[in-house]
Amino acid sequence: MKHRNTHGIPSRWWIVASFLVSAAAGQVYACTAIIVGKSASKDGSVLVGHNDDYGGTRCLNFRAVPRLRHPPQAIVEVADGLTMPEVPQTWAYLWSQLPGLPYSDIYLNEWGVTVLNNYTPSRDTEEAAARRGELLQGGVQFMLKRIIAQRAKSARQGLAVAKDLIERFGYGGGWTTVIADGKEAWLLSLAPGKHWVAQRVPDDAVVILPNTYIISQVDPNDQTQFLAASDLIQHACAQGWYDPNGGVPFSFRDAYGTERIGAIDGRQRRGQGMMTGKEIPSSGIPQLPFAVRPRDKIGLREVMAFLRDRGPGYSICNEMTQESSIFQLRSSLPAAIGCVYWHCLARPDVSTFVPWYAGIGDVPDCYHKSVPLETQLSLSYHLSPPGGTFDVDPNHAWWDFKALAASLLGEEPQRRETARAVMDAFEDRELENQPSTEAKALQLHAVDPEGARTYLTDYCSQWGRKARRLAEELPHRLRRPQRPMP
Repeated sequence: MKHRNTHGIPSRWWIVASFLVSAAAGQVYACTAIIVGKSASKDGSVLVGHNDDYGGTRCLNFRAVPRLRHPPQAIVEVADGLTMPEVPQTWAYLWSQLPGLPYSDIYLNEWGVTVLNNYTPSRDTEEAAARRGELLQGGVQFMLKRIIAQRAKSARQGLAVAKDLIERFGYGGGWTTVIADGKEAWLLSLAPGKHWVAQRVPDDAVVILPNTYIISQVDPNDQTQFLAASDLIQHACAQGWYDPNGGVPFSFRDAYGTERIGAIDGRQRRGQGMMTGKEIPSSGIPQLPFAVRPRDKIGLREVMAFLRDRGPGYSICNEMTQESSIFQLRSSLPAAIGCVYWHCLARPDVSTFVPWYAGIGDVPDCYHKSVPLETQLSLSYHLSPPGGTFDVDPNHAWWDFKALAASLLGEEPQRRETARAVMDAFEDRELENQPSTEAKALQLHAVDPEGARTYLTDYCSQWGRKARRLAEELPHRLRRPQRPMP
């Protein structure tokens, strides 16, 4: 039985509540992503890892959204008061939602297309874009990624969907979106308005994406590797950000980036050093390359270790990390089985990843607020969450993982190492079960696709419930023994 305080609330919730009050004082937007090309990975998959770092009190919902059919003349709300025609059917997807944030949320759809982003500020501004007539009612923001997930069957098609939205409405900020499938991954960097560029991740390389533009030289004539707005360079020239007669090639990063131009990003430097095994100096070198060739092939464990990195110096994981995600995207298998969303609630250094296959039909109710799906999908619910959304809820798995993270904050290294060993052993069992699980799912899929879906849904739900129990029980298992009374 859990120890309770005099108010009837489990004592561990007081720990997490105190932690969140202190965390709410600042806003941190320091997300980090790693993208591994299919020839650089151990199993031939495209791997995409991401830490979502947002300050303040948060709550995360994780949900499976089915295919949805829409009647003729249906519309989709792109922003407040901004709509466009809906398609007859939208694809199913796994959805990680951080309510209240206008650029948040992560998606993996039934075709194995994943979409996520990082804040990468631009020297261009929304005000200037609006004056130029490039933003229709503020432009598309939050809905860009969701519409890609709903409509794209490949990363390339996702880029086409994004291009259409940007050309219709403009984009409302400076961000870089990762769009990937089992064959390739792209970085789509957006400035406010209608100026954007996309670069393909080399198959044999690794990209580390911090909170700054990293796409540099662009070859608009090589559309196998680059895509861009038609007036990308002309606009930079008109604004005085690039001189075509200056004797240097055009660089998107240098033209559209902020005053941090010339600085080496600490997380990108650390990440590239981890991948190559070479120490990269913090000064005295030009800007870091877009991608690096890793010293060894990269697998899930290596991506997990990267997302859990705590320094020294610049750390990839910190107290503001709200969730961590890894997408294992394999084109050699049906997307329902070959594409896995390894999801970790709260900080990955004190939590565990759980596999959720792209083909599953549901997740346990405890992984999201008890809200009707139609309500949760509405733009108004996301951007203006109702009262109580961020209240501690013992029925919601999110808070168990947050309580676990809070309980280990400030603990001595030995206790943290003990907790990490328990969680690593849990993940080892998940990874050991993966080959036999997928073999059985493939057998079922060949004769009964719906049976394979049910099998994987049950399998993932079991691991999800086990992970929640681990998060709930581990603080009690690690509790110091009470000293006997003298």
